[in-house]
Amino acid sequence: MNITPALDPVGRLDIGAIGEIEVFCRELFESRCQYSGVMPATNVRIEIVIRALNVELKGSQVNVSMPNPISYDSSFGRLSGEVKGRMVSVDADDKRHFRAQIDGQMYERLPRSIVEKELGIGVQQKSSGGNSEPIPRAVWRHLADRYNLFDRTVQYEKR
Repeated sequence: MNITPALDPVGRLDIGAIGEIEVFCRELFESRCQYSGVMPATNVRIEIVIRALNVELKGSQVNVSMPNPISYDSSFGRLSGEVKGRMVSVDADDKRHFRAQIDGQMYERLPRSIVEKELGIGVQQKSSGGNSEPIPRAVWRHLADRYNLFDRTVQYEKR
C-alpha cells in the first residue's frame, strides 16, 4: 500500500501525517481481523516506513492493544452496549449466572419476547426439545460476539 504523506520544506515528515497514517493502519488492521475471523493478538506493533526521494524515513511506531476474546462460559464481569436503540448490560458471575438490565431496569426474569422481538437477539434452543439457553446469556453472547469483533460501542468490565 502506498501512502504519500506531506513533507515540510526541508523534507521532514509532517507530524499530522504520522497521526493520520497511524489511524489508517489501525483501522485497516481492525477491519482485516473483523472480516477474516482472525482471533486478536494481545499486542500488535505497527511500524510506518516512508520512502521518499530514495531516503527511508521512519515515521512512527504505535502499539495497538487488542482485547482478549470473551467466552460465553468462562468469562465474568459486565458487558454493556446499545442494541436497537436500547441500552443493555449483562452481569455474569463466576458461577455462570447472568442478570440483564435494559434501559436501567433490572430483570429478574427477562422475557424472551423482549430479547427476540425488541432486541433482535436469537435465543438458542436445544435440538432435542429441552430447555433453551438462559435468556440473559443470549444477550451476553450477542454482546460478547460484538466485543470480540472489535465493536468499540460495547464495553467490558472484568470483576
